[in-house]
Amino acid sequence: MREILDYLICSLSEYYRMIEEKLQYFSNVIPGRVNQLTLENVNKIAEIMPGISSVELLYSELQLLKNDIDSFIELPEVISKLKIIGNGHPNAKRVYQFLLALRITVATNECCFSKLKLIKNKLRFTLTTDKMEWLILCSTERDLLENINLSNVAEDGHV
Repeated sequence: MREILDYLICSLSEYYRMIEEKLQYFSNVIPGRVNQLTLENVNKIAEIMPGISSVELLYSELQLLKNDIDSFIELPEVISKLKIIGNGHPNAKRVYQFLLALRITVATNECCFSKLKLIKNKLRFTLTTDKMEWLILCSTERDLLENINLSNVAEDGHV
């Protein structure tokens, strides 16, 4: 069980490093940093995000919105401005909607990661190896029982 938890924690840590590496390119589209945006950043953003029709078009949309974006403090304000404009900047709107949705996803994953660490520490100090093996066995049996088709068992006599 401990090995499983260690593996999960290592996997999540690696996942967060990968997310951080990919999302560094989005840091230059937030208010206050949009002046540092380069075409290379926009290229990387287009690789990560589905539905961007043209890198040059996205770059020009962000350049046109640069002054408006810098005047805001929060990302929701940028989205509100883009909604007022309408469909004039569809690629830029898609990028900011992605960024707003990302906060919720990352926060949820971080919360799960923290809970996993707490569970691992609690188990490390309270469970013996035998008890942990029995818990794993019970969990596995429960998963198997949930997936059994009872009508097949009644008719055929086997799982």
